[in-house]
Amino acid sequence: TVAKLLAVLLEQSGDRALKIRLAAPTGKAAMRLQDSIKTVMQQLDCGEAIKSAIPEEAYTIHRLLGTIRHSPYFWRHEKNRLDVDVMVVDEASMVDVALMSKLVEALPADAKLILLGDNNQLASVEAGAVLADICDTGRTHDYSREFITRLESLYGNGLAVHSADDHTVALQDCIVELKKSYRFEEQRGIGALSRAVNAGNGQQALGLLKGAEDPEIEWHDLTEENAFKTLKNYFDSLITSSTIDEALSCFDKVRILCAVRRGPQGVETLNHQINQYVRRKIRAQVNKEWYPNQPILVTQNDYNLGLYNGDLGIIFPDAESNDELKVHFRQPDRSMRKIRTFRLPEHETAYALTVHKSQGSEFER
Repeated sequence: TVAKLLAVLLEQSGDRALKIRLAAPTGKAAMRLQDSIKTVMQQLDCGEAIKSAIPEEAYTIHRLLGTIRHSPYFWRHEKNRLDVDVMVVDEASMVDVALMSKLVEALPADAKLILLGDNNQLASVEAGAVLADICDTGRTHDYSREFITRLESLYGNGLAVHSADDHTVALQDCIVELKKSYRFEEQRGIGALSRAVNAGNGQQALGLLKGAEDPEIEWHDLTEENAFKTLKNYFDSLITSSTIDEALSCFDKVRILCAVRRGPQGVETLNHQINQYVRRKIRAQVNKEWYPNQPILVTQNDYNLGLYNGDLGIIFPDAESNDELKVHFRQPDRSMRKIRTFRLPEHETAYALTVHKSQGSEFER
């Protein structure tokens, strides 16, 4: 969707070269956006000049604005604006009101701002739910009569739109809701469950979870005895991976997501339990912090190293350094980057993640 949007804007701009920037709130989300655009670029039905003008690099918002160490301010602001014509922000539901205001202040007055995201996702960790407020979550918005007339002149009567709303809302013609999910069927499984959750229908959601009628959804009573039974094969295949590519591939497929950080079903508890299980399984040395195939989540930006909050890596022996254990991070170009463990910024073991941390990911299970 982003690639097509940018291709249309570039075609409309004619000979004028548009300055486009791609951004996301976390390093992981920026990498996903980058990967997606590179993947679909060759499939676009447009000229090579248009394709080459679409940027392939995405930034975190913090990196784009220029972080000032130990300060809430940035190098880019209303008196030192970004040189940009089109600003695209993916995973916009994760952006808090303070960061969004700083981004908007740093944009030229005539720049286009395109926010993409799911207004039903969790709000940002910090204050504010900007995307949800813009979309007025829960309400169906109609387009203005003037806008519908313009659409009909372009597309004929083939485009299904709601009836025109006489009560004009400032942003009503700027909000587009994509209805079709390409991940899940709407009437069953995860699609039906997510609709029940968004509608606040707890009984229907629990009924779908406990119904055991759909292979996409399983309900497990989480007790200490059976906590790892379902995931045992996943952990065993991860810790026995013989290559870094195999380990990263396995790690990308499955993740435990938690609603909270603390408590018996929280990230900290589950990561500790799984970590202990794995260490016993592989007979890791008690006095050593690291072991092969250990997943790591970076929790603090380090601009010198180019590591950002949300980046995921795997501890693995480096054959080029006498099998020294290093953290391996997969780069946007699919190459591997190796970092010595003592250079890592703040981090945590990452068998389980909070739902917030998982946003922007595409796990199979």
